[in-house]
Amino acid sequence: AEAEAITKLRLDRNVRCGASSCGYGCAGGTIQDLTGVESFNHLKYLRCDGHKLTSLNLSNNTSITELWCGNNPLTSLDVSMLDSLTSLGCSGIGLTNLDLSNNILLDTIYCHGNELTSLDLLNNPAIKTIFILFDTIDIYVLDDLFNSITVETGSCQPHFSIQSCGPVRVDEIHETALKIHPNPAENLTTIETGSSGEYTIEITTLNGQ
Repeated sequence: AEAEAITKLRLDRNVRCGASSCGYGCAGGTIQDLTGVESFNHLKYLRCDGHKLTSLNLSNNTSITELWCGNNPLTSLDVSMLDSLTSLGCSGIGLTNLDLSNNILLDTIYCHGNELTSLDLLNNPAIKTIFILFDTIDIYVLDDLFNSITVETGSCQPHFSIQSCGPVRVDEIHETALKIHPNPAENLTTIETGSSGEYTIEITTLNGQ
């Protein structure tokens, strides 16, 4: 009953945080796992950065709105169940991929110091601030947000690009009567148009591959 009443949990009492030559980081914590955190099912704020966590299971903490778990040797992070998440700090945890497609309320993210080459924010219409500091990364946002997002780099000189994308409307492709089949496809895809002529079709992933 006491655990259910707790909405804020800070585990940074013995953690040292401060500015480095380029950015801000935390270290010195000794916690290796968060067994028992599942009992705090009304938790809204969790800060556990700067420890020795190798995994973080938040499947029973779906009310979290702020999560700060940076500077842990996690290498992966699943926040898909946190549909109320507004702020995420996941810097320096060795991420190569970060799926934020379910976090539509997210407005602030600290994700510097990882191994991310791209950051897909196309399903995050509330995003306002991105901290990347010293990273080389491509960031994808909705067209409507292209001019309003703030990218914080501190005193660093990262290499980044912001690409804006919008949904393709039916009237945009109606003129050529474009047909793609089968959908989904495994090995072979056929693309047909309703008019003759020569067309150049380029298919890429979000990170340009």
